[in-house]
Amino acid sequence: MTKKNKTSASEIKQSNLDQTIRYSDPNKYKVLKYKNNPTLDELYKDWNIKPDRFSKKINVSSFFKKTVVPYMKYFDSKYESPWENQIYNLTVDINIKFDSIAVEDIRNGKYLSINEDKDGKQKIAQKTENSYLSAITSLDSYNMFKDLSDMTNLDWLIYQEDEVLKSLITQSNNNNWTLATFNNKIKAIRRYYLIMLGANHELRIKYSILYGALDYILQLDIGNNRVGDTGDDLMYFKDLLNIVDYLEDVFQSYYTQDWNLKNKNDINKAFSANMNFLAVACFVWDYPSRTDKYETFLIKDPKEADKKETYLVNDGNHLLYWIYRKDIKAIGRPHVVAPMEAKGLEGDQKRLNDAIKLSLKLFPRNVLFASKTINWKKEIDTDNLKPAKNVSDWVRNLSTSKIKNGQETNHMLIKFPKLVKKNLGVNLFRRSFVTHWIEKMNHNEKKKMVHAMLTSFTKIETHYKRKFDTIEDKVNVKLEFEEPEQDNTTVFVNDDNNYISPAIPIKQPMTNAERQKKYYANKKNDKEFQEKRKNIENNPLRKVQRVVRELNQGKKNFKMMFKSTIDEYKISFNPTTKLYSSSLLK
Repeated sequence: MTKKNKTSASEIKQSNLDQTIRYSDPNKYKVLKYKNNPTLDELYKDWNIKPDRFSKKINVSSFFKKTVVPYMKYFDSKYESPWENQIYNLTVDINIKFDSIAVEDIRNGKYLSINEDKDGKQKIAQKTENSYLSAITSLDSYNMFKDLSDMTNLDWLIYQEDEVLKSLITQSNNNNWTLATFNNKIKAIRRYYLIMLGANHELRIKYSILYGALDYILQLDIGNNRVGDTGDDLMYFKDLLNIVDYLEDVFQSYYTQDWNLKNKNDINKAFSANMNFLAVACFVWDYPSRTDKYETFLIKDPKEADKKETYLVNDGNHLLYWIYRKDIKAIGRPHVVAPMEAKGLEGDQKRLNDAIKLSLKLFPRNVLFASKTINWKKEIDTDNLKPAKNVSDWVRNLSTSKIKNGQETNHMLIKFPKLVKKNLGVNLFRRSFVTHWIEKMNHNEKKKMVHAMLTSFTKIETHYKRKFDTIEDKVNVKLEFEEPEQDNTTVFVNDDNNYISPAIPIKQPMTNAERQKKYYANKKNDKEFQEKRKNIENNPLRKVQRVVRELNQGKKNFKMMFKSTIDEYKISFNPTTKLYSSSLLK
């Protein structure tokens, strides 16, 4: 049987670029007609927006001319910006035939099987559909046309299409939207054009091209991911570790050293405390993927991972490992395996592995996070539980103030008062994790992080890695900040005792790349060192030695290695010594 040729990622990227170039030219459209719209032209020319909520505003038109177009021309000299070419002024004949879609049918999930996946095999979730519909009904144009159109359907998106973008940019300016918010609206509009007109209609293509062009801004606007004024989306990682330790202590307080309940009537409270602990630990002691973790099913055999869900495999022989089967758009793979390692993240992954296994011993179940309303005092069917749907709320409530009779009753805020300023959740975990770890990792470790977080290097650099410009930024982020030592000298400016304290320089830690560069620069004239390096680099078994070493250190997972590599390096495992070796090294 002949093996099918698989389209490579680079071929897909080139195909998308070819379509972008083609439909960035207004003359290539056959159905849509160009219509002068001076008002929209002026709105676009003066359109300023923030790439994200921590960045300064940029002028969209200027950014396309100075940054996006020069960058894209590197890949194809024919690239032009669809926004600069004014394809937003292309409009559709209002007498066009289309499928009318009712708002009620959208709410009832009638169109879930229609999506950007052309083979139609993947349905979108009703939750996603609801967010798309919400993006439409929150538009100013939706309210604008209420008196003119039947709003029980989305026909107005066709009939009033030439007004939609005009209203959208105006609403963006008036409400200080970020580019991501604007693009979410465009994406929703594009979806409903897909349902009403089909994937190949030029109106849907127009919005797809406009959406894609704006996405280039998000990818290229690197370096503006500063810490916000309040620091509410970021925490020092040490503080997060302290919070996990505290939540673990709260859970363990219900048990004796032999893991027997001190009071059998407290079993439900113990379970609730365990869920709070694991809900945070899964994102601090392990790579913080997405909220998919909160809907994890527990299985013993990876073959059981047969649905598009998130699984945690507990086969009894290895450390736990995740299998993500949902469509992971950011990395283009619908199946991701992310193992925990004995020494992974300085041992934190092993701690999480042990904590989850203990939880399953105390509360046997088929899902990682089950509802807190379960009464563990009664007999329950632990093999057929459904994942809790409100785990994000549990986490958010940990930093929510609960005042009773004028006193704070949230034990978390009594322990960590400044936690009330934090938006505790997945985004904070991801940003805090990346900001802490990224400078400590080499390239291979970063690749592992990107893989396990279900994201990309671009998103890591532009969305999650945060930068500190001032000492005040650090004050806002830290829960318990110790004031730095200051020079006691005071510089008075005037007779009113208004003064300026001496500036406190922030010492930035060296990156791994800078540290290595300095090290090798110092060894440049060391002949003995250079000779040793030469011998090492010319050793044909160098890679084999490294692989065996990393296997025995727990840095590499034997189960995740390709069979061809194992055979080539002749690697085997000795059950007596519990060590890996290679016959090539003997």
